[in-house]
This record gives sequence, C-alpha cells and structure tokens, in this order.
Amino acid sequence: MNAGQRPYLAGFESSTGARSLLERIPAITYVCNANYLAENFYPSPQSEAMTGYSSEAFLEDAALWDRLVHEDDLGRMTQAWDQACAAGTPFRCEYRVITRDEREIWVRDEATFVLDEAGNLLYAQGLMLDVTEQRRNAELLARNASSSRSCWMRRIA
Repeated sequence: MNAGQRPYLAGFESSTGARSLLERIPAITYVCNANYLAENFYPSPQSEAMTGYSSEAFLEDAALWDRLVHEDDLGRMTQAWDQACAAGTPFRCEYRVITRDEREIWVRDEATFVLDEAGNLLYAQGLMLDVTEQRRNAELLARNASSSRSCWMRRIA
C-alpha cells in the first residue's frame, strides 16, 4: 500500500512520531473513506489484538468489518455513520463486534470527518476502544440496583 493508492494516508505515513504513537496506544485508530466506515478501512495494528484480524486483512477484504459487526447492531451503526457524515458532525456509536475467535466484544467508535478547502468530505479518522468490561460492569450494577430495590420494596410492603 502506498499513499498514492490512498491519499488520506500520506500524512499518516510520513510522520513517524505520530505513527509510532498511534500504533502503541491501547485502541484501534483508523482512517477510511468518509462515505462509509468499511470502505478503504485502514486500522492500526491494534486491530489484531482486539479483533484477531490484522490491518492487512481489512485492506484485503473490504467487507470484513461489516461481517464482524454484530448483525443486530450493523443497521444502527451504519445509520449513525450516515447521519454524522451527512451532518458533518462527529460519529459516536457503541456496538458489538464478533472477533476471530468468536468472542463478542463491545467497541466505542468515534470518528471525525476531514474536509477539503471547499468543504467536501475527504476521509474520516477514528478511534475504537474495547468497552466490553465497562458494559458488563454497568449491566451488573443495574441488576444489583434492581434487585436491591425489589428487596427494599418487599420489606416496606
């Protein structure tokens, strides 16, 4: 892959310090076509640790990301992307991803859109965090609160 094939990668590839940082943080950073997240999707190497798939796998298979997003979440995620893209606002969405070893994880995906001088969409830059543990803890707290509330209501009844 070279910057001529994907012009939005030119700055990313030419800045070793920035690239080094982006490839070491515990999240997936990515650039992609602004029109759709999975199109020309280039994730940082952390994609392999999080999903089991390398950056190269995403470049070789344009439909891979769509297949990894949980089928119950794909429509909602795509709709959120389309709305953010059309409005020129940041994209924010949490959804489930099925990893190579068939685990279900939750990701928080946030992206901004880069425009040219005329205001045309060029590409998107994003960050994905694994928020599975936070999701599980929130569900556990909600169940415990509900259980405590039920117990308290039985005592006062």
